[in-house]
Amino acid sequence: MDHLESPMILFIEPFYGASHRALVDGLRERLDLPSALLSLPPWKWKWRMRAAAPVFHLTEPALEHEYDVLFASSFLNLAELLGLRPNLRRARKILYFHENQVIYPTLEDSERDYHYIMTQITSALAADQVLFNSEFNRSTFLDGIRTFLKRMPKPRPDTAPDIIAAKSQVFRVPIEAPPASQAWPDSAKAPMILWNHRWEHDKNPEDFFLLIRQLKASGTPFRLAVIGESYRYAPEVFGQAEKEFADEIAYWGWRESREEYWSVLHESQVVLSTAHQEFQGLSVMEAVTCACIPLLPKRLVYPEIYPEEFLYSSPGDALRKLRAMLASPEQFDTETLRSNILDDFSWDLWLERYRDIICPCPDPIL
Repeated sequence: MDHLESPMILFIEPFYGASHRALVDGLRERLDLPSALLSLPPWKWKWRMRAAAPVFHLTEPALEHEYDVLFASSFLNLAELLGLRPNLRRARKILYFHENQVIYPTLEDSERDYHYIMTQITSALAADQVLFNSEFNRSTFLDGIRTFLKRMPKPRPDTAPDIIAAKSQVFRVPIEAPPASQAWPDSAKAPMILWNHRWEHDKNPEDFFLLIRQLKASGTPFRLAVIGESYRYAPEVFGQAEKEFADEIAYWGWRESREEYWSVLHESQVVLSTAHQEFQGLSVMEAVTCACIPLLPKRLVYPEIYPEEFLYSSPGDALRKLRAMLASPEQFDTETLRSNILDDFSWDLWLERYRDIICPCPDPIL
């Protein structure tokens, strides 16, 4: 397929970590096209959304250049940057949603700042293409902003959801197959439960450790690997759990080495999520590609991706299924699930789709 020849791409990622970084790095490595990257560290996300546009405007000489494509995550106030840098308006503007602020969980509902929702609405209006990592993400954003806009006094931008919907698509964050490993679950040891999610409140560690506490009280033997990425301020429950489950903990804390990270995943038997927020769930996918059995809430993005046997509908259902997964892992078809995840979320499948939308074929001459 013939594409526009060698477009110059500007990637802007105000939250350069986790899936945000994985997508940008993966595209830059594989597209084999000239590109530049502007990024900020992946913490203090509220400040990133508020300040990224003026920070880049005032500090990045790269913005003085001309670009054919601008690819940014929704952590950027795209409309604001285009106002500050009119030379970027001619570029093809692609906005990627890893999450959306309409349903992103807050500790208290009163803490929800509607300015973040408006930032994402205006950014999506300013973009030429709007991409979401799941249909769950796309539909909750579009349905949510329809409700949200009704809060506003008239006149309102009531047509915004339809305009955004017309230029939106679901594009997954692709994943890589894990490296081969000799670290498989050891039948001589108690089976290991994995937490490889971020140590933050939206991943709901309180319910995770409550379930682990109930599992221990039931007398079921297990080991624990809590290796998700943590930041300066982690929820207090992690410090409490490190003491409470000292006898069960096999691995604790972030693995700086990717080789060691993959090794722990290969050694684990069940990856458990109790998340309040998940729009695609790369950490669970990575564990599944290492033959872990996923145990996931029957909500968020999970029913879009995983069969019923891996979902739970209540805390009691979660405990029952967790005990079954630890006692008889062979009854769960992880090989088919692993194969499906590797196929449906592979770079082999998605790279050309990204190429087509980043540098589409020119219109034929009639």
